[in-house]
Amino acid sequence: MKAILETSSNDVCHVVANQAAAQFLTDPRTSVLIEPFIEHETTITQAAERIGVSSLRMFRAVQRMESMGLIHVVRATPRRGRPQKHYKAVADRFFVPYNTLGSDTLEDFLLEQDDRMRRVLFRCLSAHMLEILGDESKPGRLIHRRVSETEGRAGRIEAYSVANIREANSAKPKPLLSSADSLGWSDYAAIMLDRDSALELRRELAALFAKYSQPSGKQQFLFRSALAPVRDSLADLLDKPKR
Repeated sequence: MKAILETSSNDVCHVVANQAAAQFLTDPRTSVLIEPFIEHETTITQAAERIGVSSLRMFRAVQRMESMGLIHVVRATPRRGRPQKHYKAVADRFFVPYNTLGSDTLEDFLLEQDDRMRRVLFRCLSAHMLEILGDESKPGRLIHRRVSETEGRAGRIEAYSVANIREANSAKPKPLLSSADSLGWSDYAAIMLDRDSALELRRELAALFAKYSQPSGKQQFLFRSALAPVRDSLADLLDKPKR
């Protein structure tokens, strides 16, 4: 039987050569289940408590991870009945080649990974919008040309969601998620930057992400931030058919 894990040349990472194990480690829904076992030995009960899942779910996950060669038993504590097993990940680091996941290209992998989280993001955003507006609202999409406040002339075309036709007809329409009651936000912008400005923006985004990524409250939020240089025409890229 083909080995699930192969040791890399520098003996730091373990290269995952099995597709099932690779998918387990890269899927956010399952990758969290191995977290208690990396760099630590722990029991099923302790692991379940650490990440807040049921002991039954962790038991099933341990069976899967052990069968895939991701964790193993390091010792067993004697007790009445069966000994209590302590598990640990077989490595502190795992390296998953994209082709092991069945992705032909890096772009394919990124699209597959992003699609799952993107659907969750917009499901939560749409629910939040409706929560703000109430049952009687009739939100819609507003498309217009923005007026530059600094130069007093027409700017680029922009489109965003507004609460209703009354808001769409107002002198200064407010995007739905700009409401003072909104806890959500989402936007895209095609911006022109030089290299130094782009690097500074990337550093600011990374710092902001790091600042708020540490737990500081009870409500969970999905935070997404991205920046990418556009090498080809943006219009051509938007017209490019999905593979």
